[in-house]
Amino acid sequence: MNQEPSTRSRRDVLKLAVTAPASYAIPGLADAQSGAVQSDDARLGKMLGDFAEEILLLLPNQVTSLGLDTGVRAAAKSKLPDQSPAGDARWAQQVTSMIGRLDKLDSAALGPDAKIRYDSVRHAVTAGVAGERFSFGGAASGFMGGTAPYPVTQQDGAILWAPEFLHSQHKIENAGDAEAYLERVSGLARLLDQETARIQEQAGNGIAPSDAIARTALLQLQGYRMTPVAMQKLVTSIAGRAKAQAIAGDWSARATRNDKSVPSLESPLRADVVGAYTQVVQARHPGMPVFPEMSTGASDARPFRVIGIPIYGVDGGWGIVPDDMRAHGRDERIPVKALDDDVDHWEAMLQKLAG
Repeated sequence: MNQEPSTRSRRDVLKLAVTAPASYAIPGLADAQSGAVQSDDARLGKMLGDFAEEILLLLPNQVTSLGLDTGVRAAAKSKLPDQSPAGDARWAQQVTSMIGRLDKLDSAALGPDAKIRYDSVRHAVTAGVAGERFSFGGAASGFMGGTAPYPVTQQDGAILWAPEFLHSQHKIENAGDAEAYLERVSGLARLLDQETARIQEQAGNGIAPSDAIARTALLQLQGYRMTPVAMQKLVTSIAGRAKAQAIAGDWSARATRNDKSVPSLESPLRADVVGAYTQVVQARHPGMPVFPEMSTGASDARPFRVIGIPIYGVDGGWGIVPDDMRAHGRDERIPVKALDDDVDHWEAMLQKLAG
């Protein structure tokens, strides 16, 4: 199933479906037709409007492309299409429902303009139903028009269309837009998994692209993987546009992660903390040099730094290396004197910092 934003086929049908109900509000348009025809045309207009809203729920990327991802459709801005078997099933249900509703209309009773709309939409829906027979296209490709027999080629695949789609069509004007962008970046991982599953399914059935297609596609993917993460369009796009809009946050760092972790802030070296620590250490060990180091773990500092509270580790326990290096190891313990020294160290240091 291909639902790439660049697909323009059937777009006019979708636009007609979106605008159909509004056409009946134009003064004089319906007056030239009989009352009975007006009623049938109005029913079709309402039906096409319903179709449009239902289809847009299946095509969140197209909602963005059409500039409709605001207001009641704002939720679409954080989503990408579902290309799983479950997504295929929803499309099959959609086109089956649409053609069933169209069959209940008497197309012969429609006015000329409405008849054109009816025939155009019915043609697309019929193609969608026919597409259900093919695992590589499905109802979505039948309805939208055009498909590709392989999930990934040198022209098809999420890694080709998604970065450009997010860059050129996903607007970033505020923090909410940026958060929705990151949701879609996370959603790209799901799409890649879905494409991989389809490739594996086809391979199990002896279906594979030609050597020329596979070779070209693999070269493109290798080039993508060789590009440093910080230089990927998925990262540079949000970083540059968020900066231009003065949206606070390290969006570049967040776009490079595959989870919802928020980057924590550094704890700057404060002269009062460093000074107090140095004085206390040298009071016990005159002339002992003091220098800072950064621990990449082993503390609970991160939750505090995330909200802007700097954290410092100032151990005052002393031991003999390697005999007393038993933290988190076999027979974990510290010398009793080291514990007493640490209490004295902290008491002296806190008194100095408190003035």
